[in-house]
Amino acid sequence: MKLIYKLLAISLLMIVITACAETDDMEGTTESFEMIGEGRENGWWGEWGEFYRVENADDLGEYQTGPLNVVIEEVQLLKGHFDANEYTSEETEYKYANFLMKMDLEGEIGDGIEFDHHYPKLRINEEEPLINMDELFSSALYSYNLRGASDTLISVSFELGDVSLEDIEKVTFIVHSPEYEGEPMSEDLEVDVSFE
Repeated sequence: MKLIYKLLAISLLMIVITACAETDDMEGTTESFEMIGEGRENGWWGEWGEFYRVENADDLGEYQTGPLNVVIEEVQLLKGHFDANEYTSEETEYKYANFLMKMDLEGEIGDGIEFDHHYPKLRINEEEPLINMDELFSSALYSYNLRGASDTLISVSFELGDVSLEDIEKVTFIVHSPEYEGEPMSEDLEVDVSFE
């Protein structure tokens, strides 16, 4: 009888140890992060799949480079899965840095000022190379649709590939100055965003 009690106690102990180990393994999974909703204020991520906010920073200020005004409202580090589509895989986990902001380009359409999706870049933890904006999962950035757009919230996203979001301490959002006749109109804009 004592042997049965000892075996039962050992079995219960093994169950408790296994349950604790599984709980430790689940820390850092998507369940511990806030799920992104739908709509423009979330950069549309909730409409494309199941994404979670791992880190974020708010109210980062207003900046200017040449005739381009930039107000950064929020920066989000996201991870998740897209719904099945022709561009992405449902099985792959994707990671993004997403900037929710307002951009307004002063001037008139046709005035020769050049600006598009090639101008924003991202640097992670002071390391090179720079990451290009993901045109597919960002708002359209062209000089003609940024005129008078100071009240329109846009999303500028950067796919982070194999980078561990937990290792990101700082990102630097870089916007190359708009150009006129191939020449920069001002200094490039660089905004550091730290995550605690």
